[in-house]
Amino acid sequence: MTIDTGGEVGPAATGEVNFAGFAVAGADNSSGSAGDINCRVLTEGEVLLTVAGVDDNDDIGDVCYASDDGTFTLTAGSNKAIGRVSQIGETSGTARVRFKSAVLEHALD
Repeated sequence: MTIDTGGEVGPAATGEVNFAGFAVAGADNSSGSAGDINCRVLTEGEVLLTVAGVDDNDDIGDVCYASDDGTFTLTAGSNKAIGRVSQIGETSGTARVRFKSAVLEHALD
């Protein structure tokens, strides 16, 4: 999930301001106004993801990026940094990614 320039949290998108974390469950506000629905968000932890470009232990410590909601890569470009590879997964192309929300990082400054 990312935060837009208006301070609203939504699905990850490259044009958004900051990484907010991962939604615990889906929330559909497509027929409502901004702020009508609350969504519980994990702001730090570790998650197993399919990550384009992950292939071996040399990728541990590399930055992981989200290009959109549910699509992750090791390629920076205009993608949003979400965390670092902490372990290569058992399935090809997967990795454990340790993440910490940009919102949480700023709150602790």
